[in-house]
Amino acid sequence: MVDLDAKPPNDYDILGEIKLSNSGAEIVAIASRSRHDANRMNNYGVYDCLYKPFRQNEVIDLVKKALEKKKLADKVRNLEQIIDN
Repeated sequence: MVDLDAKPPNDYDILGEIKLSNSGAEIVAIASRSRHDANRMNNYGVYDCLYKPFRQNEVIDLVKKALEKKKLADKVRNLEQIIDN
């Protein structure tokens, strides 16, 4: 989870750094609706965004979905490796 309203570093620079260090990371952004562009976040590989203010159950639900997506992507990657061998 990345709070795009936090400084430093530049809010979008951190997204690029995360994807460079772990291309398979599922990034959940936290942002003020008025400050951030959803298309730009998608270009940086953001899985989804929670806009402030948000409720605790929204965080829990979104993190569960991101973790499930990550698990499924890992399973697909493992199956592809098995098939290729």
